[in-house]
Amino acid sequence: MTSATSDQTARRAARRARSTRPECALAARVAAVETPMLTEMTAAAFHLERLALNAGTPQAEAAGYDGTDTENRHRDYVLAAAERIRFSLDRITAPYTDPDETIRYTADVVLLAADHVLLIERGWDPHKGQWALPGGHVSIGESALAAAVRELEEEVGIAVPAADLRPVGTYDTPGRDPRGRYVTAAYTATLPALAEPTAGDDAAAARWWPLADLPDLAFDHAAILADAVTARTA
Repeated sequence: MTSATSDQTARRAARRARSTRPECALAARVAAVETPMLTEMTAAAFHLERLALNAGTPQAEAAGYDGTDTENRHRDYVLAAAERIRFSLDRITAPYTDPDETIRYTADVVLLAADHVLLIERGWDPHKGQWALPGGHVSIGESALAAAVRELEEEVGIAVPAADLRPVGTYDTPGRDPRGRYVTAAYTATLPALAEPTAGDDAAAARWWPLADLPDLAFDHAAILADAVTARTA
């Protein structure tokens, strides 16, 4: 395996992990919490630590604790802070059905040639073993168009220049992906002849299918394909 292929495989494994591991989804949600909330949680932790270190110890007197009013005020603060922390954690760990649901961005490609479309057999859940359009997650700092070019080459081994890809549309219907809220940008291109695909990355297999004899497609890819074919003939 070449170094480039190894790096490519590592990047894809990381992206797959981000999309499927709940703890990674939680980490992304934590990163999105507003700075004031994090500041408040930090301040609460400081007071909790101060109280734990000083209350009821010889350090209390040196720190200005009198064992009564001062200590009680800190305990009241800690109780209020703990309540705010619980509220903050409820927001952070809320499921995807809440108003702040995580939205993931993907790109898919409808590659056509000689009245055929190139499909991959999915090697991973969801829809493992089912046929689908080549595509995948848009990486950080990457455009959907660049992701479409990259995913196509990674999954079927065919390089299509970005200039040859035309947008089909954006697909964002809730429930289109069982993993959560996914929005995909779909592109299409037409080759002059059937090119030999080589399955790679997430794809267990890749082959050309006649448009007149298609298998059942995963997700909403049948609708995306129909839109691409309609746009080509319009």
